[in-house]
Amino acid sequence: MSKVEEILENYYNQGKEKDRLIKDKAHMVEFLTTVRYIDKYIKKKDRILDIGAGTGIYSLYYAKKGYKVDAIELTNANIEEFKKNIKPEMDIKVEKGNALDLSRYKDNTFDITLLLRTNISFV
Repeated sequence: MSKVEEILENYYNQGKEKDRLIKDKAHMVEFLTTVRYIDKYIKKKDRILDIGAGTGIYSLYYAKKGYKVDAIELTNANIEEFKKNIKPEMDIKVEKGNALDLSRYKDNTFDITLLLRTNISFV
């Protein structure tokens, strides 16, 4: 495990990501604003790649709306939490992966890519 992966695993094992965007109205602003702008551009039947999906709040939201979603996430803690919330009717696939290596995906596979960051400091 790299030093960055170790830091991320330790951070996410504290449960900080799970409710980050939904813990109160102030934090929901980020989610609602982001979704509003994505919705302006996304079309029916678009396929989504969510890079660094965290616990899956955006992936799950769009899969619930009927979109096919592939998600990659670096940390096991987030992947476990993400998978707990996938419903059978959702067309969603989550895998452990790194944004620096997307070779598992063929070119021109996705119509929209999400790459949203959090405020983690590695200092």
